[in-house]
Amino acid sequence: MNSKFYRSKVGAAIGDTLMMVILISYLANLNPYQFILHGLRHQSEMKKNPEAFFPWNLRGEVEALPPHKQMRFWAPAPPPPLSG
Repeated sequence: MNSKFYRSKVGAAIGDTLMMVILISYLANLNPYQFILHGLRHQSEMKKNPEAFFPWNLRGEVEALPPHKQMRFWAPAPPPPLSG
């Protein structure tokens, strides 16, 4: 845990959790913002069946949407690598 940049260890733990969710959704090629927003909108469903909201399980649900609604879920292109 890196609490140097947070006010408390609890804040650092929350920040670490959010960064992990963002990274996992990005690695699954999902837009992190839309992924978190989707989870917040379906909290009661997520409590009953959390496995359905894992990024790799959510892909099938996203692919079943009409193309114009799918676009918001896919992650933008990754940034170019840093040259050093």
